[in-house]
Amino acid sequence: DVIDYWHRHDVNLNESLWQIIRKLSQNPSIHLYIATNQTHERADYLWNDLGFKTYFKDIYYSAKLGCFKNDPRYFRQIEEQLGIDPAEEPPLFFDDDKRNIKVSSERGWTAVYFDTTDDCLNHPLITPLLAA
Repeated sequence: DVIDYWHRHDVNLNESLWQIIRKLSQNPSIHLYIATNQTHERADYLWNDLGFKTYFKDIYYSAKLGCFKNDPRYFRQIEEQLGIDPAEEPPLFFDDDKRNIKVSSERGWTAVYFDTTDDCLNHPLITPLLAA
């Protein structure tokens, strides 16, 4: 009951950000992923019940990776699973925690601190994609 309550009542989706996500997800050349500090149950709720699977290719979360986002192993595991090398093609990563920005940047990711939707909307890599 507590977990059910948490799932249903502790969701604050940023609608203006979701508009951006919906638009970007329609472009077949763009691959969107979720990186989050969540339990298996919460990740499943986000993925299935809230429909994140409609817009994102996969969800990478703490319980599955065995570490939190502020641990370099978190990003290394994502790189390995996706078969990417950030030195060749750095993933664009938005996060609202500066510790995660620091760790991902140190691995070579293009990490952007997310405070408002404008941080995403006005990013020089995102703006032209939204205009297309």
